[in-house]
Amino acid sequence: MSLAEEIIKNYMTTQRDLIEVEAVDDRSIIISMPLHFSAFTPVELSVTQITDDQFILSDMAQTLGELKEVGYAVGPKTKQRILSITKLWHLELSGNNLTRICSKRDLGSALHEFAEAAKTIGDVYLSYSSRIVPPQENEEVKDRIRETLHSRHFLYKEKQRIPGKIEAHKVDFFVPPNGLPGLAIAILLGPDKIHAEAWGFKARDIKDGGKVVVGIVYDPSVTKQSIRNIIDNTADIPLPSDELASFGQRLDDAGLRSVVQ
Repeated sequence: MSLAEEIIKNYMTTQRDLIEVEAVDDRSIIISMPLHFSAFTPVELSVTQITDDQFILSDMAQTLGELKEVGYAVGPKTKQRILSITKLWHLELSGNNLTRICSKRDLGSALHEFAEAAKTIGDVYLSYSSRIVPPQENEEVKDRIRETLHSRHFLYKEKQRIPGKIEAHKVDFFVPPNGLPGLAIAILLGPDKIHAEAWGFKARDIKDGGKVVVGIVYDPSVTKQSIRNIIDNTADIPLPSDELASFGQRLDDAGLRSVVQ
């Protein structure tokens, strides 16, 4: 057995051991997948055989239930946004249940894709900061950003919700487009991987929604390369907060300038 075959075999054995299956009746089961909402609650799916070659998968309203648990108002608009996020995985919404119908041949891939879709929603909506940032530290960073924007005569607003292609996102600073690209700045002073992944989605969605440059200011104490990679690969201006002295130059490098001269 080659090294590659041995690694894959060990990985598949581990994945199989992490999956739990409960029989509901002779045509339905519930599967607990090795994926989690915010690294806590496992993603669970029901699988029901409806014909000899057709199965229906459901999250049993778990995904929307997780959102409600943390205080989201899950109305028609939120449901539509969730469907927009998960359209790649061919999901539908029946009441509060995310569902997908598939053939026996596609059952394995459909299960994997459904679980990925549920986890993606969790990463976007159920993200938590890994540490509590002192208000003074947060204000110091904001003051440095304000100074740079003032010095370059940018007309900006704070604590704005700006539209993306799929939904609106709250940012700390926003310079609206006015014949020139706009600028959205988010401050993430204590991001864990889930929070970084959530902002990776938000940054892409903001950029897809209009001509806006996205900057993310993050804590230099973040040492995990995986977190830094997410921010560096999705933000137009990724900037550790101890490098704010270069913020003005980074704006210039991104081709941003004020219409007020």
